[in-house]
Amino acid sequence: MITFSQLIPRSRRTTAVLFLAGVLAGFIGSGSAIAAPSTTVTWKVSSLAPRQVINLSAVVSTNSSGVKTWSKTGACTLTPSNKPTKLTMGTSGSCVLTLKIAKSKTHPAKSSKKTITLLAPTSTTTVTVPMMTTTTAKPTTNTTVAPSTSAATITTSGIAYTPTSVRISVGQSVAFDVSSSHDVKWQDGSAGRGATGAPYSRTFSNAGTYSFFCSIHTEMTGTITVG
Repeated sequence: MITFSQLIPRSRRTTAVLFLAGVLAGFIGSGSAIAAPSTTVTWKVSSLAPRQVINLSAVVSTNSSGVKTWSKTGACTLTPSNKPTKLTMGTSGSCVLTLKIAKSKTHPAKSSKKTITLLAPTSTTTVTVPMMTTTTAKPTTNTTVAPSTSAATITTSGIAYTPTSVRISVGQSVAFDVSSSHDVKWQDGSAGRGATGAPYSRTFSNAGTYSFFCSIHTEMTGTITVG
């Protein structure tokens, strides 16, 4: 019976053994690489409320123990700035998170990105209640007006009115029996009577003091107090 050592010289046998060992090692190594587990990243959050604070461990999960590096863009904040552990959502726009996982002993490196949107605020219905306007009615003042008859008569005596002072009630009248040598003028600008000698009277509807005079003889003055 012819053996393997008889067919191949010693030097060539050594080379063949080393070659077979290398092929076998490469095969085994390739099989190990293919069998290595992949790194998975699962995002557990897709939207957050304005100003909501959440731990990053609750945002994503992974089967790798590799070192994690976080970065962000958009309306959000990572705290602390060095090795962040929390995410704070902004009040407008969206937040884009990027997670980079370094290679570990058992898992390859991996990078993953996630856009987190802002939850719309809960709509509330505002009911506008009209304001109640309270109007306080002023009490009606009943003023009894005396009949429009002359309560007093003023005449002239020389260069003077007689009497020079009269008191009447609201609604009453004062008659002027003044000669044509004098007129009747009012300090409040009301129409008076000229130097005609014609009958003249004035009715007073409001309380107060009314002054009259003669424009021809300025020393002739008088007052009527109403009320």
